[in-house]
Amino acid sequence: MTKREALIVKRTRGAKKGLRFNSTILTKKYYTFTEQAALSKVYEDKMLAYWRTLKEASAVSDLRELKKYRDMDIDFLYLRIHNDILKARTIELKVDFRMADTGNLFIEPEGWLSKTRAEVIAYLDAVRKLCYYIHTDKLRRYMDIHLDKLREKKVYTDDFGGYEVTGRLLPYTTMVTELIPYTEDLTAIL
Repeated sequence: MTKREALIVKRTRGAKKGLRFNSTILTKKYYTFTEQAALSKVYEDKMLAYWRTLKEASAVSDLRELKKYRDMDIDFLYLRIHNDILKARTIELKVDFRMADTGNLFIEPEGWLSKTRAEVIAYLDAVRKLCYYIHTDKLRRYMDIHLDKLREKKVYTDDFGGYEVTGRLLPYTTMVTELIPYTEDLTAIL
């Protein structure tokens, strides 16, 4: 681990103790993949712990380290009993540190959106501490219809010899009005 990565992890561990992130970390315009992964893992762990505290949750399983589910881009399995019927949902959690600044969700139609087999995308705005639960099929249908209307954005990283990821910018207002996600304010837990 580099000194830079250690600093990111150190600051994210501070957030676990209820401390706020240094605003320069959350508003950086450039993250390496390694930095993004370290920061995202902290939020993923917090979300897992939160989901496990919900009264309606019978069980929440962490699938992130299981190759079978990693290959399907599924992070969690959420089980609950409702009216004596066991219901299961698979969840892919996306953590976004720039949404509050840009007003957009970064969607990778040829990346995670095409790969995931999760039923629900939990899209977490880490700065505003809001989580948007979007049905994956609904997001796919929307992207199929409107892809050409959404601005393309390329993101670069120097990790692993350097590569770029191409995505589309889905405006926050469009997401809320067109996809109508269930929204949860997580200020108290994040």
